[in-house]
Amino acid sequence: MIKHKIKLIGLDLDGTLLTSDKQMTPYTKSVLEKAMAQGVEVLVATGRPISAVPKEILEIPGMKYALTSNSARVLNLETNEVIQASMLPMETAEQFLDILDHYDAIQEIFIDGIAYVRSKELDRVYDYFLNPSMAEYVFNTRVHVEDIRQILHKKQSPVDKVHGMFKNAEDMQAAYEEMKDIEGVVIASSIGNNWEINKEGTDKGKGLLRLGEM
Repeated sequence: MIKHKIKLIGLDLDGTLLTSDKQMTPYTKSVLEKAMAQGVEVLVATGRPISAVPKEILEIPGMKYALTSNSARVLNLETNEVIQASMLPMETAEQFLDILDHYDAIQEIFIDGIAYVRSKELDRVYDYFLNPSMAEYVFNTRVHVEDIRQILHKKQSPVDKVHGMFKNAEDMQAAYEEMKDIEGVVIASSIGNNWEINKEGTDKGKGLLRLGEM
């Protein structure tokens, strides 16, 4: 049997590296440290923005990279440099916000590695998740603003990701029917009641392959 030397390990956070209450166990941390001590590049590969990745993970000695927002933004943690980027045009992001306006959904935009959400929606965040730890994570890792469109217009820049979290399956499916024919994007769901909208060609697997080539 041919043995391959592992050079890079990419790990999702929610449902993988973290427990159901969004914690990293000491054992998990020790395994990551052992891998890096053997010269393996270990990084998070997540749909989260960099601002929502736990600092205790990013600060593990030897953690050099982070793949965030489904690989819309891949960072060199040592230099804080964006080494890969795959951004949604501002106009496309607003098109999806227009659709989300029709439904009972928490709307988010990720810009420059930061997640923005409307305060009035976050006040009801516990209504959208069966797992209270997930609701707490969302509440504590977002920048609460009155109007995310105002942020979008103020920044005048491409968007890492648009994210909608729905209260019921009917709204989620109806929103998808409005979204599915928009060109130049990829639409995915990771937690059962959400749609994540990225630029076409953006996904964690492809991002890891590109990083591996580098």
